[in-house]
Amino acid sequence: MPTQQDMEALLRERSTATGSISEAVRYAHSYLQSSECQSTAIDVFPPTQLAHSIGKLCRCRGMIQEVQPELHLFCATRQNFFSSGGAHRLMDGDDAQYMDAVSLYVIPVPGNLHFYAAEEASCSYGAAQCSTLRKRSDRDDDASTGVAAADTEDNRIRKHARHTTDTDDSAAQSCTLAATRPSLNLPHPACARRLEGACVVTVLLPTDDGARQNPFRINDVMDFYGYQHFPDDQLPVDEVDEFERFGAWNATELSRGLVSRLLCLSYAPVSSLQVRRHIAVTVLIASHMTEARSSAVAYFAGTLTQGDALTAEYLLLHLCARVAVHSASMPVGDLPLLISSPHLSVAEWSAQLREVVPVAEILLTGEVLHPSAQKRLIPKYNNELNYLETGALQVANGTHVTIDCASLSPNDETWYEGMFALIHKQQLLLEYPYQTLELPVDVSALALDSSNAPNALHPLFRFATTLRWSPDACSVAQEAAQTHHVSSGAVRDYLDAVRCLDASSQMDDTLSDRASRALFEMSENLPGWNNRDPLLHNNSFSVAMALMRANAASHGRCSVASEDIAAVYELERARVERL
Repeated sequence: MPTQQDMEALLRERSTATGSISEAVRYAHSYLQSSECQSTAIDVFPPTQLAHSIGKLCRCRGMIQEVQPELHLFCATRQNFFSSGGAHRLMDGDDAQYMDAVSLYVIPVPGNLHFYAAEEASCSYGAAQCSTLRKRSDRDDDASTGVAAADTEDNRIRKHARHTTDTDDSAAQSCTLAATRPSLNLPHPACARRLEGACVVTVLLPTDDGARQNPFRINDVMDFYGYQHFPDDQLPVDEVDEFERFGAWNATELSRGLVSRLLCLSYAPVSSLQVRRHIAVTVLIASHMTEARSSAVAYFAGTLTQGDALTAEYLLLHLCARVAVHSASMPVGDLPLLISSPHLSVAEWSAQLREVVPVAEILLTGEVLHPSAQKRLIPKYNNELNYLETGALQVANGTHVTIDCASLSPNDETWYEGMFALIHKQQLLLEYPYQTLELPVDVSALALDSSNAPNALHPLFRFATTLRWSPDACSVAQEAAQTHHVSSGAVRDYLDAVRCLDASSQMDDTLSDRASRALFEMSENLPGWNNRDPLLHNNSFSVAMALMRANAASHGRCSVASEDIAAVYELERARVERL
C-alpha cells in the first residue's frame, strides 16, 4: 500500500522528471488503478478503520449525491504536495502549479448491502430521519471542538478520526445526536447504522491544455482512491469573516466528525449510465454462460417465485435489461415488469432481491412516496444554503426499484410526475429556481400488486409486460434441491457481468425482418397481447424488442440472434395464456 509519504515522493520524482505536476498526477491516477493498490486501500465506508487510516491509501465507494456546481483551483507544490497553504509558498519562490479540482458529496450507496462490510440491522425511518437541515449557525457548535489553524495536517486528521470513531452505540443517543447535527442529506435510511455517513471528495483534474471537462454525474457509483485531507478553507472560520465569504457548500456546512474529506488522485466507475466499467471480460462471460443462466433461473424459482418457472424467467430478463441509450428523450433497453398475486409479500421480495442485484434495491411504498414536510420526493436546490436537497427518488444508477402498488392511495397522485419521469423517461427531476432539470438515469422498475383488484391498479403501473404469479408447491422442493449450491453472490456476479455487456442496438436486415414478422404474428395470434399504448416506451412492440435484447444479454450475446426472437415468442405466448 502506498502511504501518503510514498505518494508524495512519487509525485515529486515524476514532476521533476517531466517538469509538470499535472503529468505526475496523471501518472498517479494510473498507478493507483493497479489491483495491488486497490486491494490494500482502507475503506471510508463504514468508518470503522478511519483511526488507522492516517497517511494511508483510502477508498471511498459510494454514490455521488451532489456535484459542486463550479470547479475550483488546487495549488500543489513539488516539495509539499499534500500540505495546505500552497498559495503562501508561491511568495517564497517555490515552484507551484494550479490545477482544476471538483468537490463531490459522496454517500454510501442507498439500498446496498454487499459493497460494505456492515452486518447491522436496517435502521427504522424514525431513527434515520430525525435530523435537521444544515444551518450556518451550526458551525458555532463545531468550532468549539475545532482544530486551531496552526495544527499540523496529521493532527487535524488524527483528531477527525478520533471524533468519527468515538460514538455511543445506543439508539437513543444516536437519535439525540441526529436531532442536533446537520443533516447528512441521505435519500433513504442507511441499511446499517454504521453507514450513516458521507465523504466530501476533492478530485484533481490535471491538464496542460486548457480546462478539463468535469466527468462526474449525480447518481453515479464510483470508487475514489486518495488520502484524508483538510484544506484550510474547510476549517472553522472566525465570525468576523462570516459575511466576507461566499455561501458555503457541503464541505464547510457539515461537522468533520460526520463527514470525511478525501483528496482523490484516482477514480473508477462502478456503475454509470455513460461510462461502463473498463474491466477485463469475466470468466462468466467467456464461458459457462448457459450454466450460469440456468442456475440463476433455478435460484429465482427456488427462492422468490416458489416453483413458478415462467415468472422466474421473466424476472431474470427484467434484471438483465438496462438502459442502453436515450433516444429522443425515450429510454431504450429497460424492461419494467408488473407481477400480481394476492399471495405476494412485497417486503419479502424486496429483501430477497437486495441479495442478488448488482448495485442496490430500494422499496417504494405509499409511505415513502407520500413524504412529510421534512422529506422530499425529488431533489430540490436550496438557494439559501447552496446545496441540493435530496429526495426519495434519487437512487444510484443501476438501482433496482420495487414498488408496492397496493400501498398507494388512488386519491393521492403527488408522486405521479416524479414516478412517471423515473419509470417511463428514465429521468430524475431536479428542481432549480425557475426550471426543472431532467437528469438521465438507469433504474429497473418492478411493480408488485397484491391487491387482487386489477381495476384498482394505477394506470402508471399497467406495464406492457404484466404477469400473474402462480406458485407451484410441488416444484419448490425440486428447485431448492437443484439450487442448494447456488449462492446469491454467484447470481449477483452473473447479473453484474450481463449488465456490463456493451449491448448493440443494430440488427442486420434479415434479422430485422424476422423480428418484425414475429411481432406482427404475436399481435395477430395472441389475443390481448398488443396493448396499443401510445406511449412508445410502454408499447407492446417496443417492449418485445427489449425482451429480445435482454434475452440475448442473458446468454452473453451483445446483439439479438434468431434464437432470441423465437424464445421471446414462446415466453410471450405462455404469459398471455396466464392472464
